[in-house]
Amino acid sequence: MPESYPNSIIVKKQKDDVRREYTQSSQLPTDSEKAMWGSEESMLNRFRLGLDVITWQDVETWLDIGCGTGRFFELAEEQNLQFRQMIGVDFTVDLIAEARGRQHTNPARFETSDFEAMPADIGKVDLVTVIGVLQLCGCPLDVAMKHCVDRLAPGGQIFLTTKHLGWAAFAKKGFDPGPNHSWFLMDDVRQAVSNCGVNILKEGGLAPREGEIVPLKDAHTLFVLGQKSH
Repeated sequence: MPESYPNSIIVKKQKDDVRREYTQSSQLPTDSEKAMWGSEESMLNRFRLGLDVITWQDVETWLDIGCGTGRFFELAEEQNLQFRQMIGVDFTVDLIAEARGRQHTNPARFETSDFEAMPADIGKVDLVTVIGVLQLCGCPLDVAMKHCVDRLAPGGQIFLTTKHLGWAAFAKKGFDPGPNHSWFLMDDVRQAVSNCGVNILKEGGLAPREGEIVPLKDAHTLFVLGQKSH
């Protein structure tokens, strides 16, 4: 961990500002540009990691928070995964409109919502995924995690990725996290997840452009897979 960054950095952007940025980006041509990913491959590699580490045979209902255009659902369906229901929520109207316009092989529902105002009738699900959302949600990590885990049925899984403040690249002179995203230490993410009654099953670091699992010190992105206590 770089000594100059001893704690996770939480950027508290106003929701309206974040929504405005995504509304503008939603007019761009590719899924990754619409959702403001660095590249198409880095977006897909995060989804592929989820496909590899999640225990899918236990999943009938899946909630993807910050679903964008629903591309993660499409990738899962390309692997012939089957669900009773897939639910995507995103607080950008145009991204949800795009997601609703796509064809799916599983029953799919898309709602315009954020962490704190998800429709009550979503109920409890077997899986919650939160891919690259925590760094721009603008709320404290423990609050965000509570809203995610509240949607999980006992024994359900949560898979998240977010930006990693312990990346050794920050030790380089003149290279810092910048003001536009939150960056998190793995210790803080572990604590927030555990405080919500979730047992960590897998964790690690990801080099998103290469799609490789790497030691945390070399990781731009961290990931955690957890299971809610019964």
